[in-house]
Amino acid sequence: MLLWAGVALLPYALARWALGAFGLYRYVWHRSLFNLALYVLSLGGLVILGNRVGM
Repeated sequence: MLLWAGVALLPYALARWALGAFGLYRYVWHRSLFNLALYVLSLGGLVILGNRVGM
């Protein structure tokens, strides 16, 4: 799980950068909770994708 958590940091960081670059954070009510949810979603997506691929 620690490996997946480390790998999930890359798409999470890219998504945070994109949200900041395009100014989409102004539509977010609670930025910290949104970032936590974004990380959990990216982690879950990578785990599901890894299980489908057979890693």
